[in-house]
Amino acid sequence: MLRRVALGVAGLVAVGIVVASAGNASGAGSAASTGPIQSTPKSTAPTPNPEFLAELSSQAWASPPDPQAVIITREAAENIARLAILAPNTAPVSSQLMTGTEFENLTGVQRGLNVNEDRQVWVVTVLGTFHTDGVGPTSEKSAYSIVIDAESGLSSDDCIGCAWLSSSK
Repeated sequence: MLRRVALGVAGLVAVGIVVASAGNASGAGSAASTGPIQSTPKSTAPTPNPEFLAELSSQAWASPPDPQAVIITREAAENIARLAILAPNTAPVSSQLMTGTEFENLTGVQRGLNVNEDRQVWVVTVLGTFHTDGVGPTSEKSAYSIVIDAESGLSSDDCIGCAWLSSSK
């Protein structure tokens, strides 16, 4: 169950269909009221909210990597991953430092267009018993994986039930 931390639907403006009907509710007294209700689609695609797009572009993972930046340690990335899924400090983990492009090549997961794939990320998989989130009934999963921007420590992607790594490198 992949979820996008920064790429929520809440930032998009939904476009509806305007339904126009002529005449009064009873349909009497107007020739236009005898025909079918007309609907006119405004657009087939949602229009992105400019404020939301600006916010996405301002996220740490959207900017080019800073060659002078100090990256977070493996231990810090593993702790962030455990905290994100509320796993105990003793939960087994696998972690690897790589670029966003290497992550996409490894997993096949396509990240958002606002993510600079040249940035280094920590990919961490935590093993344990985790429950999926969402609207419907939850289910138990044995792994949780997360992508953490190595410069900022912010997570950009995660997945309950995905074991993106099986060992540390």
